[in-house]
Amino acid sequence: MGIEKHLEEAYLQTTYIVYTKNKEYSLHISEFNEEFMDFCSIKKITKWAIITAYNPYSELCSLNDNEDNNKKLKKIIEIKNFLFFDAEGVPEDDSWSSEKSFFVYNINKEQAIEIGNLFKQNAIVYGSANSTPELLFLV
Repeated sequence: MGIEKHLEEAYLQTTYIVYTKNKEYSLHISEFNEEFMDFCSIKKITKWAIITAYNPYSELCSLNDNEDNNKKLKKIIEIKNFLFFDAEGVPEDDSWSSEKSFFVYNINKEQAIEIGNLFKQNAIVYGSANSTPELLFLV
């Protein structure tokens, strides 16, 4: 299948916001965020993923469908006993709406990819201790 160039650029320019209990962190692909890394170190978060169920394969869905899909994603995350915070992918421009997501932590890359594939995502964001967030393409 592959990713269209304009979608790849949009994913790379998106701001990924993680909403913790006390603070929100804005993450960008391939950019180191020292404050966020400090938070992960304190919380003993060694690996993580940002996953959404919005707009499978980047096909625009209704808000209702997207929210239903994200509820299913949340349920899977809870059933698998992963810890998580709410997150959101905020595009650089207004040609695409923000996508509610989940910051799932202490999840390995294979598990994150499996969940992303289950919800037909083109890509997920993945990171580990002292690394920059990376975009993992699933298609």
